Amino acid sequence: MLTRLWEDLRFVVGLLFGIFSVILLGVAAFGEVQVRDELHLNLVTGAVMAVFALIMLAMAFRGLTDVPQKS
Repeated sequence: MLTRLWEDLRFVVGLLFGIFSVILLGVAAFGEVQVRDELHLNLVTGAVMAVFALIMLAMAFRGLTDVPQKS
């Protein structure tokens, strides 16, 4: 199962965005505040990236069940 996931581009992209979002959310929580127009940039960007990562990972896992079986 894990080998099939690594072959799916959605899984790799979702994992990459997930790692980057964790880094950004960590910087937002523990680092210096970067505010522009009363908007916490690291927090908002990390949250958007996390949502995108979850969508990509969900599509990758859903794709495991949609593969037709060879007969």
